[in-house]
Amino acid sequence: MKRKLVQQGASTLMISLPSKWAKQFNLKKGDEVDINEKDKLLIIAKESTSGDKKTAKIDVSSWHPLINRLLLSYFLKGYDEVEIHYSNHEQVKRFQKDILTTELLGWEVIKQSPGVLVVKDLTAGEMGNTDDVLKRLFFMLDNMCGELIESLEKKHDAGVIESDKVINRFVYYCLRLLNKKGYKEYDKTSQVYSIITLVEETGDLFKDIAKKKFKAMKDDLAALKDIKNSFALFKEAFFNFTREVEIKLAHNYEKIKKEIHPKSEIDSYLHAINGNIIRMNNELMMMNVGSISVH
Repeated sequence: MKRKLVQQGASTLMISLPSKWAKQFNLKKGDEVDINEKDKLLIIAKESTSGDKKTAKIDVSSWHPLINRLLLSYFLKGYDEVEIHYSNHEQVKRFQKDILTTELLGWEVIKQSPGVLVVKDLTAGEMGNTDDVLKRLFFMLDNMCGELIESLEKKHDAGVIESDKVINRFVYYCLRLLNKKGYKEYDKTSQVYSIITLVEETGDLFKDIAKKKFKAMKDDLAALKDIKNSFALFKEAFFNFTREVEIKLAHNYEKIKKEIHPKSEIDSYLHAINGNIIRMNNELMMMNVGSISVH
């Protein structure tokens, strides 16, 4: 759909709104709309009101064994209130215990009666912007890697498994923010989304190593310490992208590949984690191609 710009006065350009869209939202002369600039995009939206909150009513009775995944999808998609119907309490018991109370920031039970559970977002978007959450997320992943090194050296859990739950909580909230609002530079939203999902996957790999109580070799610990260094380099590059940091990260990736001993019990995990970091960095380079180009 194209529209011609109309000159209004000495410096004002005007454009007409599609009549079908205006009628759909009952817009009339004098009403206000929200206008947001995102790179080359100009996003025009019906002015936000409390009545614009996303709500849903669903019946999960026939969704076993996908009930948790289904309800998580509503959270990630940005729904503010969901009325959940079920045929017996066992169908939502695990969701309440293992997912809702530990991993879904903001969603709280506001009503429960036989066969019905209502959850609602009580944060009103007050958890900070995406970059604020990402900084905390990268810090937690780096800290989890340190905990894993300690657990392998001293042969105890060192909080790795519990850290994975915290990381999931911030991952899911960050993905929710992206689905609701997009990233601040809108055309980079899909790359940031991919990076965050890889962070969650990496946390799961750390957790699995800790749970299975593998015996670590000297080479394993050396590789993990360099993996921790890669996280620090990636975080630096994410918020201040430079060629120098990118080159260091690439060299570190190759170094880690050589450090991983083929007879190690965790060699496949270390290769997967190292690969995740480079995949995260591939997304980061896509985000910054404009700054690399010669002008």
